[in-house]
Amino acid sequence: MRLLLDENVPRPLHQVLTTFVLNHDIVHLLDLPGWSGTRDETLMTRADVMRAGHVRYGRLCGWIAGRRAG
Repeated sequence: MRLLLDENVPRPLHQVLTTFVLNHDIVHLLDLPGWSGTRDETLMTRADVMRAGHVRYGRLCGWIAGRRAG
């Protein structure tokens, strides 16, 4: 699975995710030339073309909190 991390996801979190989430291709938006500043509507289309899921920071924090609670 490919995951595209939004530019508001802190870089250190990207490093942690690539260490602990195995068998996934995790790419930070800021590492892709010309993608910085792309609005979410356009980003979703571009991520689909890349065959990647788009992960926003707020959603990622909610997922992590839910995993701890459950």
